[in-house]
Amino acid sequence: MSEPVPEPALGFRAWAAPGPSLSLTPFSVAFRDWTPGPNRAVCHARPGQPPAHDAPASGCGCGLYAFHDPSGLTRAARACAGVVAAWGAVEVHATGFRAEWAQVLALASDLPEGPARSRVEATALRYGVPVVAFTHLEAYGREFARTLTDADGRPDGTPPALRPDALRCHDRLARRHPIASDRLYLPRSHTWVRIEGDLATVGIAAPLALALGFNPSIQVWPVGEVSEGAPLATITGRDGGVVALPAPVSGELLAVNRATNEIAPHAVLSQPYTRGWLARVRLSSPPSSLVAAGAYRDQLDRWLASPTPFRAAFGAVARPPRPTTPDLLPAFRRPRPPDPLPRAFASPDDLVREIGARLRSLLPRAAPALAQVGAVVELRHSAPDASLLVALGVSGRVAVLPGPAPADATISMSGDTADLLWRGELDVARALTDREIVVDGAKGYLALSLLPRAFA
Repeated sequence: MSEPVPEPALGFRAWAAPGPSLSLTPFSVAFRDWTPGPNRAVCHARPGQPPAHDAPASGCGCGLYAFHDPSGLTRAARACAGVVAAWGAVEVHATGFRAEWAQVLALASDLPEGPARSRVEATALRYGVPVVAFTHLEAYGREFARTLTDADGRPDGTPPALRPDALRCHDRLARRHPIASDRLYLPRSHTWVRIEGDLATVGIAAPLALALGFNPSIQVWPVGEVSEGAPLATITGRDGGVVALPAPVSGELLAVNRATNEIAPHAVLSQPYTRGWLARVRLSSPPSSLVAAGAYRDQLDRWLASPTPFRAAFGAVARPPRPTTPDLLPAFRRPRPPDPLPRAFASPDDLVREIGARLRSLLPRAAPALAQVGAVVELRHSAPDASLLVALGVSGRVAVLPGPAPADATISMSGDTADLLWRGELDVARALTDREIVVDGAKGYLALSLLPRAFA
């Protein structure tokens, strides 16, 4: 009988070298291509008929396969290998396991530079994961999952013990996102504040971000004014757990991070101190309860050393007090102030002129690599609306096209994202995951995977 795994299990596997579709295809024809994000196993023992049972099952070969460690991968399989996190029901075997659910965390390839290697890198962008050195696969995967083995390295056949969430927060995510030293903190709510003049940016600290888990649901309550200690946001995280965040400052609410709240809420986990911010406030008075990063870290250590670490660390933000409709109606009637942050480009003409100039400077540096794309790619921008066409290996050209032409692929993004991209300051894989960049067509992913060569 398959055992449920309460914590993601670490696994390693390989796929066939990606083709033009940039898909991760298992070597066995009996299994479907892996998709970006979570994959669920389906039994294909009876082709053309409904599955006989849920996958994986004892006595059947169904399930999503992975090895316990990367040594199970042959040299030939390392053309496109990866590390995965698996969960749900799991059948554990001597060298690996079969899982109900799994998701790709990172890819690695031993291929030399060339078109095949470029397709692996483009595939990684399509799946929203990084390409790491093969020797680093295990270390990267351990940030998200743990092995299904005992202390001697042998599979023990039982699901791993679920460590307290609070310990995972401090032990795992704090290593990836150390508590930022340039911010102030409100320890009881695990919120941070960055003050620049009278403008305060507010977000949640990394330990609480991990306790919430992936794709939390975020609701920011105030509409016009923020009062220190009053409800600021309600966040629903893993398994329906809810926390309420009191506002760490008082003042006028200027902006809410709608990209985080509505489009990519998992940014509060992956980038808690940068793109995962919650709100911006114009201060009406100096905050009174904030402490420096060192004091917050010391308090967190004391909580985690208590007999009930999760309750000690996060109990203060459980069961939120929610504002009532009468509280909100007056604020709804107030006009919202404009976003105080200027956009990178004031008009479509500004964007076309500036981005076009950067492209004409950068593209020749990566021309030999970009010529592999063999397509006309449309760069479609919003805020402001504008488009540019680039020829990448069409008729021997790698250049910005002066006029309209049929496009083989489209890369869509905002003007602000384009500004960061063409300055070489954008994490392209993260932008794809957060849907700040949307690609239509495999050639678009291939083009994005080759762009870093222009900044080398």
